[in-house]
Amino acid sequence: MRKNLSLPTLIILVFWAGNSIAQCPDQLTNQSTSITLSPGYPRSGTNATGVQIGASCGLNIVGDLGATWARYEIPINVADNGLVSGDQIEISMDVTNATANFIYDVRNGSTTLDSSALPVLGRIITVPSGATTLLIRLFTNNNQSDVSGSFDISNLNVAKVGAGNNDTQAPTTPNLTATGQTDTTIDLSWSGATDNVGVTNYKVYKDNALEATVGNITTYQMTGLTSETSYAFAVRALDAAGNQSTASNITASTMNSSDTQAPSAPTLSNSGSSDATVDLSWSGAADNVGVTGYKIFKDGTLEATLGNVSTYTAIGLTANTAYSFTATALDATGNESLASNSVSVTTNASPGGGSSGDSVWSESNSVASYTGDVAIGTSSVPSGYKLAVDGNIRTRKIRVDQDTWPDYVFKKGYELPSLEEIHKHIKEKGHLPNIPSATEVKANGIELGEMNKLLLEKIEQIMLHMIEQKNQIENLQKQIIAIQKIRNN
Repeated sequence: MRKNLSLPTLIILVFWAGNSIAQCPDQLTNQSTSITLSPGYPRSGTNATGVQIGASCGLNIVGDLGATWARYEIPINVADNGLVSGDQIEISMDVTNATANFIYDVRNGSTTLDSSALPVLGRIITVPSGATTLLIRLFTNNNQSDVSGSFDISNLNVAKVGAGNNDTQAPTTPNLTATGQTDTTIDLSWSGATDNVGVTNYKVYKDNALEATVGNITTYQMTGLTSETSYAFAVRALDAAGNQSTASNITASTMNSSDTQAPSAPTLSNSGSSDATVDLSWSGAADNVGVTGYKIFKDGTLEATLGNVSTYTAIGLTANTAYSFTATALDATGNESLASNSVSVTTNASPGGGSSGDSVWSESNSVASYTGDVAIGTSSVPSGYKLAVDGNIRTRKIRVDQDTWPDYVFKKGYELPSLEEIHKHIKEKGHLPNIPSATEVKANGIELGEMNKLLLEKIEQIMLHMIEQKNQIENLQKQIIAIQKIRNN
């Protein structure tokens, strides 16, 4: 059943010669019914004048003041008309006496939902998710060529002809936990939220105030907090129709104190050596919050910065040479202890007159092997890695093993993010969903295999959007052909 949009009526009554005669207003009305549209707004340099067009009132739109084109805009307030995501609107109008190339379109913000040249009959628009106002734009000579623009319009009709899915069921409540914190940050994660259609977003709250709206992810790091201060955190789940879950459980945390106390100095010892290596170990370092790392110095120069370990092997040393080693302890805020005791070691003589390093590497079947960490162009290897290179690497081929690949994008039931959701995430975060930001890459680098997987995921999502748009274009072309056949008959 068609439901005409409810919009205020503007009728100008002029009394002439004792008879009440309806004058054509200079703002367009919904002329095929008794319901009129919201007032239209001419573009700067454009005049709109009410005129009689056949048996109906209409408008003459003309660019003045030397303008080479004219435009008239008619807004439709989504909420005032009781519209929801997925509702269908039909738009028809008669346009006559158009100079140059008349163009019609409907926009939601910066997104064009429909556009057409003449005729404008039976155009079907679907209300997108999150839309607040749909804007009908009528303009001539949009290429702004040197021709005065004008047109006449009458018999405008805008009506609701189809209902959307009207999803009113909210997602279930997520379960929130805090997984780690410092004096100014806290890491939050959540689980358990489900929806009859699908969860699309989460809202994160700090002390009952909205902190951020994120995509369909389950972690968030809250930054910019104050040390030794208590906060309460919660999250809500959202679906595509805007339904929100109830707030999650409240997670209350008091931030760590701002730590200015350095750890105590470790006690360093030599646990073994060869002609090219020295094995070091240490103990005894303590901190009011916690020791997080160590620095090793060789002859007063920084040799390596390590994680929270208690052993280190200095390699690449010269045979039969004396060295002096010290160590310092670090905490999470960068406080550094005093230097440890100094350990003096003289490396062994080179066995059999061989070159330095004979006892570090071994060879089997033409393969040289070494069980320790390797640093090239740097003096340290980050915790969890075996090789660190500070410089360029040139090779013909690199293979990165990857356990998962984004074929799931093409599987049935995959929830493809809408272009509106992607656009919103870009505006809020400055990067694509699920793609690391420039700040994250600068701080942590990127995993080649994981990044290639994420890039392929985006390519496959783009492909699905292209297929969807192709289908929409084909359906619109069929509608145009059907309308033309009706008019020709």
